[in-house]
Amino acid sequence: MMFRIETRTDEPSTVTYALAGRATQEHLPELTQLLAAERARGRQVTLDLEGLVLADREFVKFLARGDGSKAALTHCPAYVLSWIRCEGCEEERKPS
Repeated sequence: MMFRIETRTDEPSTVTYALAGRATQEHLPELTQLLAAERARGRQVTLDLEGLVLADREFVKFLARGDGSKAALTHCPAYVLSWIRCEGCEEERKPS
């Protein structure tokens, strides 16, 4: 299965990216670029994860601590949400 990004803009100040398929680290540069461009335009970004079939660890790290953490999440699968929380816990446990 491929990875697809669908763009929806209901209001001028917001944009939603509906993600579908398998999200892996190879898709992170494109998502990072999209999020940065929308923030530069002053838009709030939402990631709709309803169509997500699989997410690898790097993608979840992106959502937990990377540029993806600056976006709102909607329709987030329970396993992804749990993994995001675990990634945050791991970060807190790392020695300084």
